[in-house]
Amino acid sequence: ARGVSDLSVPLRDHKVEGVVIASPPHRHLEQIVACLEAGKSVYVEKPLVSSYAECEQVVRAYERHPVPVMMVGHNYRRMGWARAMKRIIEEGRLGRLVDLELNLSHGGAFSIGMSSWRGSRHWHREGPMNALGVHLIDLLHYWVGPIKTVYASIRNLAGVTESPDASAALLEFETGVTALLKANYVVPSEQRFVITGTEGIVACQRGELTLRVGRDQDRIPSDVLRQP
Repeated sequence: ARGVSDLSVPLRDHKVEGVVIASPPHRHLEQIVACLEAGKSVYVEKPLVSSYAECEQVVRAYERHPVPVMMVGHNYRRMGWARAMKRIIEEGRLGRLVDLELNLSHGGAFSIGMSSWRGSRHWHREGPMNALGVHLIDLLHYWVGPIKTVYASIRNLAGVTESPDASAALLEFETGVTALLKANYVVPSEQRFVITGTEGIVACQRGELTLRVGRDQDRIPSDVLRQP
């Protein structure tokens, strides 16, 4: 692996098979298209691009220039706990899914500053929803499936940057399941993922997985069991 400041250099090098793009999102579209046109496999850090229209352009570019690997850095679905939660769903241990609550947040707005692209409303107009929330949305696709409707709130609360620093979304899936996701830059760091079903609840807090199966008996909750 080697880093370069001029993308055309590796694109002209026949020895280079693939490119990792880790630039700010507003540069992704042009760089992805350039790599595809050069026949290079692409791993692009999330978010893929900054808008739905740009996503469509990426898809069309890939259809014109298919390469062996075209991947976005949605790495949360590859975590052991995420796969364990997927297995628990598929095994039916939760019964019928009812809802999910996901929170991936930190207080980065207080240290990002305007010198970073993340602090600029022009370069980072979706704020944490596009930088953190995309991980949650990908997990929801992985665990539940296609999303039917979305209501989202994206705002700036702390005022320490121009860009949004707080966001939340309520989603309804085609199966009728609902999900609340939160992604913020202005709170103490949080990594919490809860999936609730008719027969149980599985939760992950900072990588620690717990499972409750069974309804309350005489108003006494079932035991919370740590999962390996």
